[in-house]
Amino acid sequence: MFPPVLLWSVTFVLLVIAYFAIRKYWKFVNNFAFWAITVYTLGLVAINYYVYSLDHWKNSQSYHSFIFWLLPLPVLWILPKSKNCSLKKSAELYFWIWLGMVLLDYSELIADEYTKSPFLHMTLHCTLWNIVYITIPLIAILVRRATWQDCALKIHMNYNEKRFLFFVLFIIIALTGYASFDKEFASYYPFVRTHNTQQQLIYEIAYGASFLGLEFFFRGFTTHLSKKVFDYHGILLMMCFYVLLHLGKPIPECISAMFGAILLGTLSIQTNSITFGFLGHLTMAWSMDVWALWQG
Repeated sequence: MFPPVLLWSVTFVLLVIAYFAIRKYWKFVNNFAFWAITVYTLGLVAINYYVYSLDHWKNSQSYHSFIFWLLPLPVLWILPKSKNCSLKKSAELYFWIWLGMVLLDYSELIADEYTKSPFLHMTLHCTLWNIVYITIPLIAILVRRATWQDCALKIHMNYNEKRFLFFVLFIIIALTGYASFDKEFASYYPFVRTHNTQQQLIYEIAYGASFLGLEFFFRGFTTHLSKKVFDYHGILLMMCFYVLLHLGKPIPECISAMFGAILLGTLSIQTNSITFGFLGHLTMAWSMDVWALWQG
């Protein structure tokens, strides 16, 4: 289980930062759609933790994963439609996201089946993650005749964006440093701990790279193509998928994923870049591992 001090600290910071992002976001969003989708998503979270474990369906070797990733389908009916929206476009968008999530589940099963050592398992897991997260959008872009720019791959940031980014990264490093003094922290991180320096570096590179694929799929591909169909409301579709991805993890992490998705989705649209999400995730992951290794 994740160290509680880290989870609640990150959740609190995300709530504060997300508040300012949501204030801007709120201007473009239908209140009923926002609250209906938020309540629906939280309802799925509550069912998973207190009624029936839905997340077991994600990791099933049968057809259950196909059904599990249909859970966000009602969101399509709740979302207000833009002028460019049609049933065909909505169904096509949902299909590509659904396909990516199903293949992601099966990639985890492959890693579980064919690797035994923690190093090989996690390295293969992260590599397969990236393959799925990048390949599905690439195929979808070719089929839809879209461009890479439609997926927020801009790197350049203005001065205010850089200042905000460095502030957030500093907070993340400080929080993980503070959490590293918790007894559970060093026993949990890093996910792979080996005395072989080369293996440790290979794992950390694969682990860090997986966040590029994650952000490209959710805050790039899903967010920006959803915006073309549902305007700003498309962030809510991405948020529902992203929260369901976190089912099975501690509740604070699952809830913080909701605010994190809205925050990073809004920043991605405002800056037309996934840089915030990628560097934020990368800094948190690597700083947790470095602090844990330093603590012994």
